[in-house]
Amino acid sequence: MDSLGTLILLVGVILVVGLAIRVFGGPSGMDIFRRARRVFGQDRAPAPLREPTLQDLRPGDAISFWDGQDVVVDNVVQCREEITGRASTWSWVLLSSGQTLEVAPDGNVLYTASEVLPQGSEAFYSLTAEPEHGGALKLFEARVRDESIAPSRCS
Repeated sequence: MDSLGTLILLVGVILVVGLAIRVFGGPSGMDIFRRARRVFGQDRAPAPLREPTLQDLRPGDAISFWDGQDVVVDNVVQCREEITGRASTWSWVLLSSGQTLEVAPDGNVLYTASEVLPQGSEAFYSLTAEPEHGGALKLFEARVRDESIAPSRCS
């Protein structure tokens, strides 16, 4: 009986070893170990450090200004316009301070004040109306497109 028990134990060990080789020894066998370590928190790779620039800001990034003011990026609006085959891109970075940072290839501008014009108000209409009704934005856009705006001269 003692030799039969030893034989059964030996066959059991051989089966377990064979099964382990089959499961873990294949081409993806080590992946199972890596996944298990990740699940149990023993193989966490540190997140790579990111050094944001003005061109790649994301919500949650912090900005320190020259005057000592620290703000957080609330949102980023990516803008693109194409006029006569020439594309222009820029972004508006909305900051926790209520300011807006415009990041463009030709320069950056920090807008320190803003005003929301409710749709339907007189001020909103004065900006968005058709050019023949005095809409400033559409009139400006039409003049840019037909190149009737005189170039600025610096003296």
